[in-house]
Order: sequence, then C-alpha cells, then structure tokens
Amino acid sequence: MSIVGMAFYKLLRKRRVSYTAAFVCSAALILSYAVMTGNAVSTRRAVGMFILTMLAAALGRCTDMLNSLGIMVIYLLWDNPMVLEYAGFVFSVGAILAIGIVTPVMSASKGGKFWASVSIQLPMLPVVAMNYYELPLFAVFVNLIVIPALPVVFISGLLASAAGCFGVMPGKLLVFPAFAVLKLYEVLCDLVMKLPGASVITGAPDGYRIFLFYAVMSGFLVAFSLKKRAIECGLKEKSQILYSVQRVVCTAVLLAILLVKPKTAAQLDILDVGQGDGIFYRFESGTCIFIDGGSSDRKQLGENVIMPFLKYNGIQSISYWFVSHADSDHISGLSEVIDSGYTIEHIVVAEAAANEEAMEELLFKAKEAEIDICLMSKGDSIEINDASGSRSTANEEADGIMCLYPGPSDTALDRNDMCLVLKLTDGRFSGIFGGDISSEVEKKLVNEYGDGLSVDFYKANHHGSRYSSSADWIEALSPRWAAVSCAAENRYGHPADEAMDRLMDAKCRILYTMQSGQIKYKESTIYENNRQ
Repeated sequence: MSIVGMAFYKLLRKRRVSYTAAFVCSAALILSYAVMTGNAVSTRRAVGMFILTMLAAALGRCTDMLNSLGIMVIYLLWDNPMVLEYAGFVFSVGAILAIGIVTPVMSASKGGKFWASVSIQLPMLPVVAMNYYELPLFAVFVNLIVIPALPVVFISGLLASAAGCFGVMPGKLLVFPAFAVLKLYEVLCDLVMKLPGASVITGAPDGYRIFLFYAVMSGFLVAFSLKKRAIECGLKEKSQILYSVQRVVCTAVLLAILLVKPKTAAQLDILDVGQGDGIFYRFESGTCIFIDGGSSDRKQLGENVIMPFLKYNGIQSISYWFVSHADSDHISGLSEVIDSGYTIEHIVVAEAAANEEAMEELLFKAKEAEIDICLMSKGDSIEINDASGSRSTANEEADGIMCLYPGPSDTALDRNDMCLVLKLTDGRFSGIFGGDISSEVEKKLVNEYGDGLSVDFYKANHHGSRYSSSADWIEALSPRWAAVSCAAENRYGHPADEAMDRLMDAKCRILYTMQSGQIKYKESTIYENNRQ
C-alpha cells in the first residue's frame, strides 16, 4: 500500500499538483483500497502510517516510522482495546518494530541482507510460538531466496490489474510472472518443511520465558549498538568478526530460551472431541502416551483439536498411541495425525482384534508412515521407568500401562466387547480406560481381578452408556473421579442417567466434556477448562 500510494503521490507531484492535492488524492486511493479489502486491523495500521507520512510531507514537516506506528497503535487501541488479542495486529506491529529498532543494529557490516532477514524474524519468534506453538527454523533461508523476487510479484500484479480492464487474456499473461514466483515459494516451503528439524514444536511460551526473551534481546541490542559505533569509527576487521560472533550467540541464546523446556509434572487430559474419545497422559518421567482419538460428529478432529493440543503443550512426539478398537469415534483423529507426519513411535492394539478389517486399514497406514506396531494381550504391560519406556510381559504393577483384556483366545460378536482395557499406574496415580466395553466384559474383569481393579480415575466406558459402568464394576474400581466423553447432542442418549446414578452412588465426582470441555488432571487435582 505504501509503495502504490507513494508512487501515485510522486506521479502527481511531477505533474505539478500541489502538496495538499497530491496528499488528498493519494490518501483517497489508499483508503478506497482499504475499504475494498475489508479494512482489517493490519490494513488500518498501514493506511494510517501512510497518511501520516503524506500529511507530514504536505505540511513540510518530518516524520519517522516509529512515531507513525506509535500514533496508529494508540488510535487502534482507543478504538478497540481487544485488538491486542488479534494475531494480525500483533504480527503487524511487531514486524514494524523489528524493522525500526532491531534491523538497523543487527544488519550493519558484512552479511547485511542475511542479518536483516534474521533481525525481522528473531523478535517475532515468541509471537509465532504464542500463535502456532512451533517455530519454522529454516524460514530465514527461504526468505533470502524469495524476497529479492518480490518486485516481480509487485510489478506483475499491478500490470495485470491494469490490463484486466481490457480483457481476461492480457491480465492472465501479465500475471504469470507473479504466479511463477509464488509457486516457487510454495514449492520451496514444501521442500524445506520435509527437512529434519525444519519445524520445532515449542508449546505456548509462558510469560516468564517471553519476558526473559525480550530482556536478553535488549541487552544484546545495546552491545550491538556499541559495536556498530566501533565499526563506524574505523575499527573494522576485528570489530566485524566480534560483531558477527555476537549476533550468532544472540540468536542461539534467544532460540534456547524458547526451545529448552522446563521439567513438567504428570498430566492427564480428556480432550473435548464431541462424540468420541481422546485421552492424553504424560508420565512423571516425561513419556507421553495417547489413548484413542476420534469423533463421530466432528470433522478434521486431528487438525483442529488433537494437533493444536499437542503443539500447545509442547509435545514433540507420542511414545505409545493405544487404540481400544477401530470404530471411527476412536480413530478418525488418529488417522489424520498419522497423515500429518507427526512423530508417533508405537501404535498399540489388541492382538485379538488386530485382524479386524477397519483395524487392518489403520495399521497399514501406520506401517506406511514407519510407525512400529505393538500387539498387546491380557497380562502384557509397558513399563515406563525412564524417558523412553520399556516393554515387558510382567504382571507386576510397575509404573506404566497394563493390559487387562482381551486375551488371545477371547472372542466376541460385538466389536465393542473386544476393546483394549488398560490400567495406568504412575506413582500415586492410577486409572482405568476401557473403551466401549459392555457390562458383560466388566463382569468378567471383576471376577478375574476383584480388588486389583481399584483406581483413582475412571474414564467412563462407552461414553456413559446405560449398558456399561455396572454397579459391581464401579464398586471394584471405587474411583474418586470419573470423566464422561460425549457430545452434548447425540443420538445414543449418552450419558445415561442409570449409569451416572451408579457412579454418584459410589460418591464419585463426575466431569463431562459436553459441559466442561477439556478436562485436565494435574498434580492430584481435576480442573475444568470451560469453553469460552
């Protein structure tokens, strides 16, 4: 907008149009463009800064970018203080601040173009992490290739816009160079994102890390300013070498602040997936597992719910992803996560149900993604005693996951009754996760394990169905907390009053995703994350 507006302004001035008239005409052109494109917050910021620059020229006064930005920020906040929550506003203002404050200092001396690109992106890293929960580490190199070609996009676009007034074909021909550059950019991005370490999941940075990031950056900028003066005073060779080293150290330190994560406590999350199941658990050792991950009423569950959750929490990979059974309301999101290329080390399924058609399709996709397949049967366990976890077949209750059902010889006509039933133990915490098993399977488990089923937490079987969570089962579990995962509106009548009454009779606190949204268990407390 600034380039078009300024070019139009200078064209009018060359035609001997007065400063005031040139300013009014240029401002009208840019304002009409803003209105035509929806007048977004970032557009209003850019238009306002341009008008202030032109107004200063018309009045014969001087202005600078940072003062103009400050005036527009005050105006936008006065109009709507909530723009501070808009990603477009934060990115727009942050980029201009980086150009005005950081770039003049970091891009001095050798390697100016490279460090100019770094100086714009480096201050924006916390903003990127806050909005996307990951950092594209190679973006600066892609920009170095593409940014020099942006004038081609600009000129081609302008000429195509003008030629479009005389017909479609001239516009198509003139816009081709812009299309070629943008296509090149798209191809480069796809290639770069396939490189190892191209994108690093950081999680949402807390306020402490953000403050530390900018405090450290400010200290480095002061040092850079002093070194820049030394270079300008003629102390070139030695100062330039030291200056380059300082910039590399600065970049490394700031990246470390965002990428190095503090030790995290054990955490259980029952995700709000609508009519389905999606359960995440992080052991005290740091090993992360997931149980199921699907929904029958929400599309793109992996993209819109599971992946944002994992990235927000800074989960780089899932060590074990357990699949209770192959109904879509338990695997639809998992299938999308596999397609996304996210790192899953092992997928664990019941050995007795591994040959079921829908399960075979899922496992085929997992094998294509080079994910290890683990088959579990009654009595098998995965012990989690370090950061990676170790698999065994011991019946002892060590920290980890034990399979209670089904065994190799178990059979059932109903897929639900072949669900993987898991008991999780982690220090003082324990939980039971039984997928969609019915009261018939619950009865078998009670007869076999008795008091050994006692746990702190119970994920209600079959989304709270009346045919699950029988009285004997609840008595054997004696849980303190239970979570029911289901949609507020579903055709199955979940959760059933009868099943919930049995849980309440056992003095169990019940939480519902349909009411509370995501349910989090952390440090011996249940928290409800109410939907906004």
